Amino acid sequence: MKSIKQNFLIASLFVLKIGWLSANSASTNTIVNPCQPNATIVPIASTYGCSSFKATNNAPSGSLGNYSWNFGDGTTAVGDSIYHCYYPVPAATNSTNYTVTVTYTSLAQCGPQLSQSKYTVTINPPQNICVRNKPYYTLTGNKVGVGPEFATVEITFSYNFGDNTGASHIREHTYARCGNYIIEMKDWNMNTPTQICYSYLAINLKCPKPNLTSTGENKPEDAKLVLFPNPALEKITLKAQKSLTSIKILDIMGREMFLQKEINSDQTEVNVSELPSGTYFLSCLDETGLQTSRKFFKE
Repeated sequence: MKSIKQNFLIASLFVLKIGWLSANSASTNTIVNPCQPNATIVPIASTYGCSSFKATNNAPSGSLGNYSWNFGDGTTAVGDSIYHCYYPVPAATNSTNYTVTVTYTSLAQCGPQLSQSKYTVTINPPQNICVRNKPYYTLTGNKVGVGPEFATVEITFSYNFGDNTGASHIREHTYARCGNYIIEMKDWNMNTPTQICYSYLAINLKCPKPNLTSTGENKPEDAKLVLFPNPALEKITLKAQKSLTSIKILDIMGREMFLQKEINSDQTEVNVSELPSGTYFLSCLDETGLQTSRKFFKE
């Protein structure tokens, strides 16, 4: 079992140890199950217990299936890219281990059988710093409201919502776009302003999933990206509502067959004449960061 240890920036607050637990201990380079999820767990700087969890696999257009997470602390989440925070165990003097399970499901690509991978996250108690439990919060659409577990006249609070808008004493905030964010809440007693306590909260605002059509040409009236002709012999034309920044083509095994960046146009042509006949998945990224995908056939 491979493992990685990483120290965090706030006084080495906790250590993340990642190990993939595989049912098959034999060493092999053969991908038996392309739907098997692979997770990348990266600690988020200047936080306690917060990490970025990202999942991929080798299934064709694997982002179109569903990734679900069980963080081993009684909480779950859905998505291929998630932020999550663990919290100090009261009166704990030793490290606490959590088993993280990531599951990928896609009836179209993998059938009804679940594909899972397990990882271990180790959290050390905070050292020489005050870290509180998860703050109270409400989330309605892109609007979040944050509150402390307690409130007294002498206590002052500051909130940083993690989207480069800066810290303030305002408890409510509306995010301008989807994505993953870490909210940092500080509190201190006005009589002892140097004694600061921290609370962290992960907010995951789900972005639209890539829209994939299975056959035929896309309909301009209900698509953000139009691809034609489909099937294609030599060229495909793309028309988008926004300026495109990159185009990627994957084959049915998930291998990258074509990549073009810095397009900066809402219409472009792609030469597919050298691609072997078969089914392909085209993924575009536009200037707003929206990813849209289409399936097409090469004659």
